[in-house]
Amino acid sequence: MRFLSKGSAMARSCNKWNPISTTYYDSVKLNRCCIAAEALYMRLIAQCDDNGSYFASPEKVACELFKKRFTNGEISLADIESWIGQLKKEGLIRLFSDSGVDYLNVVNVLKVGEYGHDIAFPVPDFLAKKIDSNGDRKKEEERINGIANDVIDFMESTALKHGTVIKHPRTVASRKNIIARLKDYLVDDLKLVVEHKCDEWLHEDKMAQYVNPTTLFRPTKFANNLNAARIWAARGRRSNGGKNTYQGIKSNDDYESVVK
Repeated sequence: MRFLSKGSAMARSCNKWNPISTTYYDSVKLNRCCIAAEALYMRLIAQCDDNGSYFASPEKVACELFKKRFTNGEISLADIESWIGQLKKEGLIRLFSDSGVDYLNVVNVLKVGEYGHDIAFPVPDFLAKKIDSNGDRKKEEERINGIANDVIDFMESTALKHGTVIKHPRTVASRKNIIARLKDYLVDDLKLVVEHKCDEWLHEDKMAQYVNPTTLFRPTKFANNLNAARIWAARGRRSNGGKNTYQGIKSNDDYESVVK
């Protein structure tokens, strides 16, 4: 068991997460619990950390979640113990201990994409693997996005060498075709296509606009773009220079086919 220290047991302020789905009111498991146990469940969701964990002792729950009603004598520790028992029986919470302290975990209340942001309680063993898996996936996504952004940076810097300023946002849409091509090709392959098309198209007014991630790395065009770039490189990377010819041969680019 591990403990990730960040955040507190106070109510979450994140507005990106809503565990109450449209089917909540028809929950068979909750409907088998008494209305008070359901109220406890709702308060646990509001106050648990991002892993869905909270204190399990009736004393802590009473003082933190039902302070006024407990102080006024409206509810007892036995009531809370009963409600916790009902939620556990229905599989809505799981109990665990760490260093002699009892905790509970609200089942399936795991904030996707936000692991480690507000962790106030120990991480139970039954969640550790799942959290590690999601954490690794997030790191891999960040790595791939970084590579795609680097290709876009390279496109902009290469265009600048040809006296053209182009800017492309580092967005999901801009990275989409790049990331897809990286499954089958090397980064150097993508950069070679960039170099070739910058040399070939940036000197043509009607073609310069197509020096962008969507067009250059389109799945239906990339293989041909790469083959042409490899031939260009093998022949010494001779510059187009705005003459639409290579070694005296007229360029055969079809303007209409580029965007189809």
